[in-house]
Amino acid sequence: MKKIALIMVALSFGHLANIAAQPAPAYEQIPLPPGPILGKAPGFSAWRIVYSFANPGVDPSGSQSSSNAGGTPKAQDPHLPKTFTMTHTSPLWHAVLVDISDIKTETWYDGTTRFEQGTGSSNLIPISNGGAGGQTLKFYFRSGEEFPDVAWVSPSNYLGTEKGTGYWVFQQDVGGATLWVNSTTHYPVRWKKDGETRDFQFLPEPTASLTLPPNIVGISKALKHLDAVSRTAPPHL
Repeated sequence: MKKIALIMVALSFGHLANIAAQPAPAYEQIPLPPGPILGKAPGFSAWRIVYSFANPGVDPSGSQSSSNAGGTPKAQDPHLPKTFTMTHTSPLWHAVLVDISDIKTETWYDGTTRFEQGTGSSNLIPISNGGAGGQTLKFYFRSGEEFPDVAWVSPSNYLGTEKGTGYWVFQQDVGGATLWVNSTTHYPVRWKKDGETRDFQFLPEPTASLTLPPNIVGISKALKHLDAVSRTAPPHL
């Protein structure tokens, strides 16, 4: 028994030695400048988020499926996102979400209402500004809150500037999300958590306002008219 105990102690010390031998992250402790950390996208802007998943059976939030916990990895969810592209010409915006099965969902915003349309479908689903929208809600665009899952960034979770890149690095908590931010533009560069990686690509700014598709224009006008009528008090009041 003593021999087994000595072997276990030796293995424990060996494991700790291996951890200690691993190189520390190459961060320079350069102070953050005053002011906001994350920049706000201008009224005319466009960007794309490219997704990759290291672990099968991971949902879009980055958490492992409970039905898969401790068991054999299941096939990758076919509805995981592959790319999300946003084009914004205030107040209009157009978002295109493509999943890893190449199923595309488009969302248009006319300034008051979102309209969602799936690939190959002529059906439009109007979604009120504050209504539940399923997966669409995850990518819901708000001016000043353009990028998902980054509201936690603050000086308190700043790890430092990654050497050789000029990127600020933040970690939400132990085991939480990590975000790289371009120190020049203040835009996110990469988001990572639990095998899910999101790479941000900023596209050329639009030079003209978006135009709503014809099948949305009529519904949009009707809904805005109904809203205006509902806000108008009757003459006798």
